[in-house]
Amino acid sequence: MTRRARRLLAFTLFLVLVVAATFAFRRAGRALVHVDPLRPSDAIFILGSTRMERTLEAGQLYREGWAPRVVILRTRDLYRRGVMTRLGITLPLFFDLQVSALTQMGVPRDAILEAREVVESTEGEARQLAGIARARQLSRVIVVTSTYHTGRAAYYMHKLAPDVQIVMRATRFDGAEPDVWWQWPIDRADVIGEYAKWVKALTR
Repeated sequence: MTRRARRLLAFTLFLVLVVAATFAFRRAGRALVHVDPLRPSDAIFILGSTRMERTLEAGQLYREGWAPRVVILRTRDLYRRGVMTRLGITLPLFFDLQVSALTQMGVPRDAILEAREVVESTEGEARQLAGIARARQLSRVIVVTSTYHTGRAAYYMHKLAPDVQIVMRATRFDGAEPDVWWQWPIDRADVIGEYAKWVKALTR
């Protein structure tokens, strides 16, 4: 192969890599999203977070009649720790705010179930969901989470709760823009963070 041919080949490969990298970069947000068609279900599960938009989505799905109850998976409430405790400041628990939002959206209090055990990982939540579904004989559930979290959450749910039909839903209220994720600071943080957590998920 002549020097000119080698240079042409190298330049062509460089262009291919640039195009491929650009395509992968632009698709990075969309690749994290996994949303299933809605189906009537036995319960709506809100994955643990201090993001109220997940709770609002669950309330809206209840309003629309997709399930008769809402299950709140609890995360550690940071208001109970650190400087708040030292200063003697008391604020409502995030769980209480979730219940308040749901009841204001028309969900009866006796239709709201609380998972009392605090779990701080999606893997743990999948195991927790499987246990609750088994105990309450739930065959199909809607799982609500943030947009960029849906893919990894679906991975864990299908892997660790295989006996439960999972309908994965992204909240419509978080304002995520998967097709232009790099333009918004919150989207950038979520997308980069999710890929870091996928590494852990796939290597366990």
